[in-house]
Amino acid sequence: MMSDPFDGIEIDHGTLLIAFSGGSSWKWSYTDKYRYQNNQFELIGYTSDYFKLC
Repeated sequence: MMSDPFDGIEIDHGTLLIAFSGGSSWKWSYTDKYRYQNNQFELIGYTSDYFKLC
């Protein structure tokens, strides 16, 4: 059974961060970073990880 990959949301210094994570043997996570500019939310960056626990 899969669980919900949503890991959290926060606003840090005017940047909206939305995090997701999941996996079983191999783990993954990523965070999208958005800023409200030009009358819309624009993706300004992301981080991602993919790894296996020993």
